[in-house]
Amino acid sequence: ASGTLGITSANTALTVASGTGALNISNDAANTTVNVGTGGGVKTCTFGSTNSTSATTMQSGTGKVIVNSANTGADAIDINATAGGIDVDADGVLALDGGSGINIGVASDVAVDIDAAAFTLDASGTLGITSANTALTVASGTGALNISADAANTTVNVGTGGGVKTCTFGSTNTTSATTIQTGSGAMTFTAGGNYDVNATGTVSIDGGSGIDIGVASDVAVD
Repeated sequence: ASGTLGITSANTALTVASGTGALNISNDAANTTVNVGTGGGVKTCTFGSTNSTSATTMQSGTGKVIVNSANTGADAIDINATAGGIDVDADGVLALDGGSGINIGVASDVAVDIDAAAFTLDASGTLGITSANTALTVASGTGALNISADAANTTVNVGTGGGVKTCTFGSTNTTSATTIQTGSGAMTFTAGGNYDVNATGTVSIDGGSGIDIGVASDVAVD
């Protein structure tokens, strides 16, 4: 047609099939817009076949591929792989943004593996990392492992929860060294039971203004 060509089926199915030959829509070299299911009515659009080894490809040139849904449900855009995995690759940044949050692995407990050249976790609010009744290991190889090493004034608590905690600091391996230090603030060691200090070498106690032992009350000193 030199003008508009319209093919209409009034309230009955309209089928276009090509047998074993290719079925092409706008596969010429002309610049144009292709609309499928964009009319004002309620449309249910299905693309691709689930039969056997059927494959479906969505592609673009330097333009974008955009998927939009106005649905307000938790699964407004639902992507499922019923038998295999889902592989997402980007030559640039892969960005995930959620107006109400980003949830990973909420349907069931599964393994999550993250490998990165550099990995940063930032939270404007509370950041919590929890391992339910299994070991939680943080290791840095030969690099430094820093906890609250910035310049902010804060409180650092280790093993202060209400449960029974066994806390170990430092390594006994070969020449490992452990330092406990403060600035001008006090250093306090408190034991609900006995307090035991052992050294295979010398135990040295030095005080710039003196050394006080047993000053809180009169006790036996052996």
